[in-house]
Parts: sequence; C-alpha cells; structure tokens
Amino acid sequence: MGMAKTVDLSEGGVGILIHRAVGHGETLHLFMAVEENLVESKARVVHQRPLAGGYYQIGACFLSMEERGRRYSCGKNSAT
Repeated sequence: MGMAKTVDLSEGGVGILIHRAVGHGETLHLFMAVEENLVESKARVVHQRPLAGGYYQIGACFLSMEERGRRYSCGKNSAT
C-alpha cells in the first residue's frame, strides 16, 4: 500500500488518507506511529471515498492490534 496518513483512530478502527483506491473488504497490514511507538495492526476496509488530488479517505475496522496500540486507541495510554 505504501505510506498513508492516519486522520482518525479509535478502539474499533482507523481513518487514513492514501494515494490509491483499495477494495471494499481488503485487509490492510498497518504500521502506525503512536506517540514514540510503532504499532502493528491489521484492518479491513469498510468504506472509501475519493478526494481531490488523487487521494482516498479510507475507513477500516481493526481485525487485530498490538496491546500498546489498543491502550492508546482506548484512551488508556500509560507512561512506561
């Protein structure tokens, strides 16, 4: 998929901006920078919409995520 920009992060999913369309239901393997950590997750595309400049806004629901990412997305991030 290449590089993407995270625009929304919640316990259940993520909103990202990317430079190409993806298929509905496609599984994405994501590495997201969360504070000072790199968090690995998998998410399924549930919607997308084209934007100006050839970008797409993608909404995806998490299938799996590392524990440290879940703590952050739930608003329960603790300093380590």
